[in-house]
Amino acid sequence: MHSHIDQTINIISKKLKKRFGKRIESLLLFGSSRYQNRSGKPDDIDLELLLDIPNKNDLLHLSQIISMINQQAELHTSYKSQLKELKGFRRKAQGSYLLYSLADGILLAGRENYFKLLLGKIQPNTVKKDLMIKNQEYQYSLREFLIEKDLLKFIKYLLRYISQLMIVNDELTYPELLRLSREDFIQKIFQSSIFSKQEIRSLKTILNRKNINKNELIKKGTEILFRTDTLLQKQYHQIYG
Repeated sequence: MHSHIDQTINIISKKLKKRFGKRIESLLLFGSSRYQNRSGKPDDIDLELLLDIPNKNDLLHLSQIISMINQQAELHTSYKSQLKELKGFRRKAQGSYLLYSLADGILLAGRENYFKLLLGKIQPNTVKKDLMIKNQEYQYSLREFLIEKDLLKFIKYLLRYISQLMIVNDELTYPELLRLSREDFIQKIFQSSIFSKQEIRSLKTILNRKNINKNELIKKGTEILFRTDTLLQKQYHQIYG
């Protein structure tokens, strides 16, 4: 466990509680710093602050609090009054599936983890539709990474793409994914029904990263994308008819 991460979280939490007090509905630690004994990157701190109703001074106060912290932290702010009537959920490029991470966050302050209630209002098919939208973004980005011969980015986003394909394919649930280490998730991929034995060998070569030149990356990466894109198209027809 990273003691400096814990220290940063405690400092921010105390300052937020001092500033907003009973207005805090939920203050959550979520994302990679919430899992794996907080073994993510030292700067990987995601906090969700849910306040009651908007106040014109909130953003100024939040900016002042964050600027006091040397350790980089992402503080996401929302308001219960704006969320309670919603039937869907989106944040930047992320859809309703983000609620799984928020609902599983550690409550640092507030009455309850309100996102658990929100998650209960979201239909499973809504989550799958949001994942389809995100996967279309990954599909496009992965082609670019291959053309640019950017192996590290290709691997990073390929694993995200596959994870969400597996969720839509009912081979993995979001709560399971949140708790899997990278190594355990890769083993799940190898055991899934998505890839053939030949495709698994190509995937292992890519993930190993050793002894693979740029042209071989493009060849094997294209082979994997041909399979994943075919599955994405199939899933699209299953969901939208």
